[in-house]
Order: sequence, then structure tokens, then C-alpha cells
Amino acid sequence: MLLLGIVASAEAQKSCVIADAETHVPIKEALIHTDKGQWARSDYRGYWTMKYAFDSAEVKRPGYLPTHVRFETLPDTLFLIPEAKQLKEVEVWGENQKSAQQMNEMVRKDAAQHGGSGPSGHDFLGFLDKRGNRDRRHLEEAQKRQKEQEKKERESKTWSDALKEAYEETNKKK
Repeated sequence: MLLLGIVASAEAQKSCVIADAETHVPIKEALIHTDKGQWARSDYRGYWTMKYAFDSAEVKRPGYLPTHVRFETLPDTLFLIPEAKQLKEVEVWGENQKSAQQMNEMVRKDAAQHGGSGPSGHDFLGFLDKRGNRDRRHLEEAQKRQKEQEKKERESKTWSDALKEAYEETNKKK
């Protein structure tokens, strides 16, 4: 009778190592919660032992997906899958923005060459797009002002060059 009790308690005791599924590194302080209400925690080697009988257990650790395991199928090593963290959007800023500006210009030129978004290259319902029309007018106005500004800069450079030359000539004669 005593021998039967020892065999039953030895059969109820189960141990396992918990490790990362990607790196195979043992995971410390993983929590194991059984369906019977017992708790266990893995040590620094990822090793844990449950002394009481249970049917199923849940293994959790922050940064990993929770895993459910049955007593009958509990392996020697249980691998936890790391949680995936995805960024919705990444915006990269660099010191040299020339390539981004060139790409933007190429896209604008391509859109201007091919016209609207319709099958024949025309935007049939574009007259209903108030925001698009407003943006188009703003873009045209901005381009017009930019050309005027560039023209003024060219003229001022030539004017300043003429002044500089006149100054240098007067200083050379003296």
C-alpha cells in the first residue's frame, strides 16, 4: 500500500524546462498555473517542477504568447513563442533630402503627363472634387510665386554682380 502511494505521487510530479522558441534560451520566472489552482515559477535555468497532479496548465511570461499544455503531452522542454510587435508606420528623416525631393518631382511630372486617374487619362468626376480643385489652384499659385522669386533672385544676383564689378573698377584706378 505504501509502495502504491509512493508510485502515485512520483507519477503526479512533473518537471519541464521552458525556453524561447527562437533562441532556445531558457526563460526564467515564467508562471505556470494549473487547472487545479496550483502555481509554479521557473528558475533561472527555465526549470520548474509541479508536485501535484493536474490535467492542464497555462504557461505565461511577459513578452511571450501564453501557452496551454496538457499533463499527458507535456514535453521535457516547452518552447514559448515571442510576441510580435509591429509598427504601423515608420518615418525616416535624413540630412540630405535631395533624393526625396527628386522622387516627388518625378511623381508630379509623371502625373502631369498622364493626366487624371480615369481609364482614358481624364478625371471625369474631378469637377466634383472641391478639395482637389482647391489644392490644384494652390499648387499653381505656389509654383507661380516660386518662379517669380527665382527670377528676382537671378536679377538681384546680376545687379549685385554689376555693383561689385563697378566697385572693383573704381578701386583699381586709384
